[in-house]
Amino acid sequence: MAKILEKGDTNLHVAVLLYTASGGLSTYALELSEALVRRGLDVTLFGVRQCAVNEKFQYMTIPHIEVLKKIRDPLVWNMSIGARVTNILRSSSIDIVHCVYPALVPFIRLRKPIVCSGWFSPHNLQARLSIAIRMFPFSFSRLGELWGQTEYFFLDDFGYRSSRSIFAVTKALEENLRGRFGSKVRYLPPGINLISRKRMTGGQKVRIACIASDLENPRKGLSTLLRALTLLEPPLYQRIELLLIGNYSYRLENEVEMLRRKGFSSIRLSGYVQRERIIENLLQINLLVCPSLYEEFGYVVLEAMSAGVPVIATKVRPLTDIILHGVSGLLFEKENIRELSSLISMLIMDQEIRSKMGEEAQKRAIEEFGWDSIALKLENYYREILETSQKKSYL
Repeated sequence: MAKILEKGDTNLHVAVLLYTASGGLSTYALELSEALVRRGLDVTLFGVRQCAVNEKFQYMTIPHIEVLKKIRDPLVWNMSIGARVTNILRSSSIDIVHCVYPALVPFIRLRKPIVCSGWFSPHNLQARLSIAIRMFPFSFSRLGELWGQTEYFFLDDFGYRSSRSIFAVTKALEENLRGRFGSKVRYLPPGINLISRKRMTGGQKVRIACIASDLENPRKGLSTLLRALTLLEPPLYQRIELLLIGNYSYRLENEVEMLRRKGFSSIRLSGYVQRERIIENLLQINLLVCPSLYEEFGYVVLEAMSAGVPVIATKVRPLTDIILHGVSGLLFEKENIRELSSLISMLIMDQEIRSKMGEEAQKRAIEEFGWDSIALKLENYYREILETSQKKSYL
């Protein structure tokens, strides 16, 4: 059994491979790397040369290597990255390789333990296919994306089989993967850097936010929120300030304009913003709504909780594993606009409940999802895997 550590006491060199350049996965890779460095480990981060990553690299204090530009075809992309990373790592002192996304694992040819984080399951693929079918009459341009997602699924499955260990980011995924890959699957959720700055939520209006990298992606469920708002009592219209953060097009502008005509005067579309700006916005809102049809994890929900913001989210896993209904937030049935409208109305009118839920949300984020405790568990897993590998090499 590997020695259980309280703090990093010997050098361990980890290569963290960032598979994608945007969204929660890049946040996970960057914050994971920084948490391991705080524990005294040597970390080298490999990323994709793309704008979203470069912006986040500006705030990093750890070594990083930009591998190559994103290639549209997933198979060609993984083969290219795998070959480049293999050549770099063969002459390095890396002890263990951690792939943030499993699809890259089969293309790295090293005699070092390779582990991966698990984000994807057959359930996710079914959800994406069902959304694509619903969009089909209006989304011929997305057929290529649909094919890419299907290709990713098979690459991920191959990656899971090739990994020495799989760190499932949700309990639902752990249950799914453990039935197929056995004891090498461990539950290890993403952590969160706790937001300790003072919140600024003064004013008469209740600030409600919905945040997504792509607001018009059907799986984010923004239309559910917009329709739910129209069911509120008209006197509440003027008490709401709605903030929508993420990429959007003229279609969303048209929907927002229709809401304004119905009496919602305070609606703001922010477009894409850098991570630091998202944190600033979380410190200024009173309520976050996450109406997603499904989520791999739901990073923005956890970030809002760490800032003391109550969250209303869809009753789907893993959001149900993060939020305790009625305690640290509220959950509603998927696409049920009447239920969502009722919950929003309740929190608008009752500031005391909002404040209490925000406090409980922050407490849960600190106790369950702090990066320091998760990095400690991960380091111990690394050392256990290395010890097992060394024993096998002696046999």
